Amino acid sequence: MIHLKDVGVRCGRTAHRDRNFNRLLKRTAGRLRNVFAKQPVEIASSMTSEFWSLRDVSFDIGQGESVGIVGTNGAGKSTLLRVVGGIYRPTTGQVTVNGKITPLLALQHGFNSELTGMENLRMAGILLGLEPEQLEELIPSIIEFTELGNFIDKPVRTYSSGMLARLGFAVSTAVVPDVLILDEVMGVGDGAFRERCKERLVTLIAEARILLLCSHNMNYLKERCERVIWMNRGQVELDGPVDTVLERYQEFLSQGGNRTAATTKLKQAG
Repeated sequence: MIHLKDVGVRCGRTAHRDRNFNRLLKRTAGRLRNVFAKQPVEIASSMTSEFWSLRDVSFDIGQGESVGIVGTNGAGKSTLLRVVGGIYRPTTGQVTVNGKITPLLALQHGFNSELTGMENLRMAGILLGLEPEQLEELIPSIIEFTELGNFIDKPVRTYSSGMLARLGFAVSTAVVPDVLILDEVMGVGDGAFRERCKERLVTLIAEARILLLCSHNMNYLKERCERVIWMNRGQVELDGPVDTVLERYQEFLSQGGNRTAATTKLKQAG
């Protein structure tokens, strides 16, 4: 179950955000070689101006639901996914997520460039919540899926962006999560490998207890989701059945995306 109540995220010189574990690895390479931490570490960041990327966001997602997220650029979609995924800490409000979470977000970024693929794999797996014994059992299949061969033992600074994405995807999708978070439908690599990724995603989507999917592809959302949350200027504009919300959203886009935010919000039945 996912529960958000009056969630707000303020970005600015007085705002504090939790950086994701990949950025943490980048800054603390030496210390993390032999340290396996399961909780995100808070790192304060300051910015030159202040604004709310999310404001007063509330909703519940129950087991078995597949929920789409739509909105124009800057509407708060990615911030929302990172809050649910535990990457960002909200400035205000409450976030509760029950179960193992897999956030498939920006897989090609954040590995420590001085560590080998294997070292990054081990740290990423532990920080994703895998037990050491479980990770050891999964490592052979993860390496096989990446198709990196001997490069797995080379520093990731020698990797292309596609190789980094392969490694990130293979680690993140090694086990079926309770909550799967997808920012756009992902395609990693090319050719046969891309098809393998699609096949694995189909399995994860089918078996995950909750799916939270952000996409601009309306047809894909209609295929995969029964409910959609429309984000607008950091707030929930509409929340309801997929056809109803997408119809309103497409109308909004056809008007140039400048219509005043609706005052009546649809609520999920039940």
